[in-house]
Amino acid sequence: MKKIYTMPIERALTEEEVKARGKELDAQLSKIDNAEAAKKAYNEKIKNEITAIKLVIESIRTQIQTGKQAFPVEVYNDYNYRTGYVYARRVDNDSVVSSRELSMSERQIDLFDSKLPEPSAAQINSLRTMANGETEEN
Repeated sequence: MKKIYTMPIERALTEEEVKARGKELDAQLSKIDNAEAAKKAYNEKIKNEITAIKLVIESIRTQIQTGKQAFPVEVYNDYNYRTGYVYARRVDNDSVVSSRELSMSERQIDLFDSKLPEPSAAQINSLRTMANGETEEN
């Protein structure tokens, strides 16, 4: 009994077959380009997710090490030209949460108009209420 098998043999392509192979090649190259673009976008997405996770991890580590947790509060700057400091004050209770020295440019503001009134906590609350479209009830 004879063993039958297949073997590739070469033959000349017709002009139409060459054109068809060219189109097929172009389609396959486009698939590679699309796959590489998708891979790049996916890698960027994963990289951003990993960065976000690392930030959360760092925040948790800091909380564990310090025993404290930071949380956002609304504040306003209280410029005190007599003492030369800027105080960040909480809007809700007017307490000082941080302070720093006035910068050179902030000091110069006082040279031109030292009568700038600082908003009170009530004024800031009123402005915030109006900005949110709520009506003030007195």
